[in-house]
Amino acid sequence: MAFLLENVKNLRTHDKGRTLKTILSTLRDELGYYVPDPQVLDAAALVPQHRERIYIVGFRLPTPGFKYPVLPKARPTLASILEPEVDPKYILERLGNTPRTTRRSIGRPETASGIRL
Repeated sequence: MAFLLENVKNLRTHDKGRTLKTILSTLRDELGYYVPDPQVLDAAALVPQHRERIYIVGFRLPTPGFKYPVLPKARPTLASILEPEVDPKYILERLGNTPRTTRRSIGRPETASGIRL
């Protein structure tokens, strides 16, 4: 049995590190899991955004050979993940240049930019 926990990278420094220490102590000492040191990974190589997250893995049995993955350095572009053809139901419709939020009598909300889904 194993688990994977994910959180924001600042979990390391939250409450001067006490929050992470409590989590690790609970997992290791109270629940008996083998938990390698957590690692912060940046998913920028997988998605077109800078997304650093802390990952904590645990195993019921000791697994000293476990290693976190080494992510590639190359970043995808937005164009590389977009579909070439999009169903028209997902296309935004411009309602005009009115810079305010309104609600039409039929109940469809408009955004401040005048775009409606």
